Amino acid sequence: MKAIIQLLTTSKIFKPSLIGRFFIVSPNKKLLFGDLLFEYLLFLSSISNLNHFNMLVTVIVCLFIILVIVAIIRHKKDDVHSHWAQLLPNFKFSTKEFYQLVKTEMQSHEIKNISFEEVSLSTSTIFARNRLYLRVFWTEFYYDLCFAPFGDGCFVSWWLIYETSSIEEIIRKIPFIGEWIRLALFPVTYYRIDSASAFMTYAQQSVLKVIDEITKDTGIRLTEDERKPILKNIFDR
Repeated sequence: MKAIIQLLTTSKIFKPSLIGRFFIVSPNKKLLFGDLLFEYLLFLSSISNLNHFNMLVTVIVCLFIILVIVAIIRHKKDDVHSHWAQLLPNFKFSTKEFYQLVKTEMQSHEIKNISFEEVSLSTSTIFARNRLYLRVFWTEFYYDLCFAPFGDGCFVSWWLIYETSSIEEIIRKIPFIGEWIRLALFPVTYYRIDSASAFMTYAQQSVLKVIDEITKDTGIRLTEDERKPILKNIFDR
């Protein structure tokens, strides 16, 4: 980016006073890149001895910078590896106690570099009530587990999400070539696929074991189909 700015500032066709306005964003307004580009194009057209080729190159560079900046500030997209949800009818149980039982069970599998945190996530808008989740971190994944009352029963669900690094996220949002660069720098390997599946299996087995234990006297029994998670092929790029 620094090299591009230097190239533009040393060009005879670039108006120096526009640099600050191009890269400074007002905190109270959206990025007015369209208006700024239009103003700059008017400036270019006012120069009689302008080389047409240089003008075209400059416009293309400006458009590319705009696209990159807009892409970077866009909302981050989560990559969902898998998820699972099930209703336990006519059953009540403490949310915090359920999370503690799952945490203890997962720790018994001796998975390295695993950590736990309880987080409050919004159910809809910023004015809506938050819901307590157990978030489990492991390498480049995090696992959000929800256990909450629903009607006369309880609802349990989880989402296993691939968490991209900041560098990977920026590269990913570069228009046109971002995904190709991302794949080259962060290749999909058998190890990444297999380790994600292994972690998901341990987590699901832990949740099911706790459910079976706390519902053994209620008559609630999950079928084989009800025990299966739904997989997303996030590594198919």
